[in-house]
Amino acid sequence: MYFIWIMGGLILSGIAYLFIISKKDSLKNKLILTTVLISAIFINKISESQLIDFSFWTFITFNEAHLDRANQILRGTTMEIIISKTRIYDKNGELKESDVSELKNLQGLLGVNIIAKTESYIYYELYGFLDNRVGIKYIFDEAKKDNNGPLRKVKGSWYR
Repeated sequence: MYFIWIMGGLILSGIAYLFIISKKDSLKNKLILTTVLISAIFINKISESQLIDFSFWTFITFNEAHLDRANQILRGTTMEIIISKTRIYDKNGELKESDVSELKNLQGLLGVNIIAKTESYIYYELYGFLDNRVGIKYIFDEAKKDNNGPLRKVKGSWYR
């Protein structure tokens, strides 16, 4: 589905670009437009990863106290726990009612969709739609870090 949207956007952009270039205008203006377009694409490709990292770093830095508190509560449990906006999966019932209430409050304050704890990390989903999920992981068991696939360090024990 995403492929269709991306290809449609690229085709539409290409047609619009060709339409602008084919208009009766000086060669100089066409070259300037083409140079600006190529420069914008180049700058986007170079800066995209750093801007994404900075965005995650900013989220972690501004919400550090809330994230630390949620991590503290969840690290006190041994089993997998998933907290979505509509339900909580706590297989062994390890969370006290006060912890559940506090975690739901922190989830709202942080603006995250899902908080999921596994045996080696805590995942905070910042955005998710269909099969596309974007979030950060707090890895508290560095020995198992390699089991989490390719990760990019953002800050401290935080990865994306």
